[in-house]
Amino acid sequence: MIRARLSALGCTQMAARQDRRKSDRPLSFTGQAMLYCVRLKDGYYFPAPNAQFVNAGHYDNTLDRCRYICNDKAMDVYELDDIGRETEEMASVKTRQSYKDLPSAFAYRDTADFQGCDLPRYYRRADEMRARTVTPKNMEAAVIPLPQAKPELLDGTVTAYVPETTETRPAALRKVRVVGTPFLPN
Repeated sequence: MIRARLSALGCTQMAARQDRRKSDRPLSFTGQAMLYCVRLKDGYYFPAPNAQFVNAGHYDNTLDRCRYICNDKAMDVYELDDIGRETEEMASVKTRQSYKDLPSAFAYRDTADFQGCDLPRYYRRADEMRARTVTPKNMEAAVIPLPQAKPELLDGTVTAYVPETTETRPAALRKVRVVGTPFLPN
């Protein structure tokens, strides 16, 4: 879409850029690809959580996360193997279908009652699950340090220091620290 618009505006250098077609080779996850969650009913897409740090074994987990974030079973995971490419060039990880060939591609842009997905819901759930791994489910099994009982005092034990003399010296004989310069008038 963007390339077509640039071409219409006369920006031929961008339009002359070679259209890269995807081959039928299986996807390789090298850490450079970006994964996107795509809602199939309206083509809405967003970067999948941890999209740059997955490998082929994480497809099902990523798809489950996408379904949870959008609360919709009709989701798919698309890959954009070069971040310099347009999102319309991303392809389904499972079926290899191009996003621009998806019947509902970019349909979310024209929908008046558009509903986004709830990514903060996913992170709240992840935080909750992380907390559950730290907090025991059964509080009887939890180790809670309790304070020790106060030791009993033996007779004759000193509980506080009490000076033996109670007499006070007169103020004139006590050393008093004077703060400030001595040349100030009284």
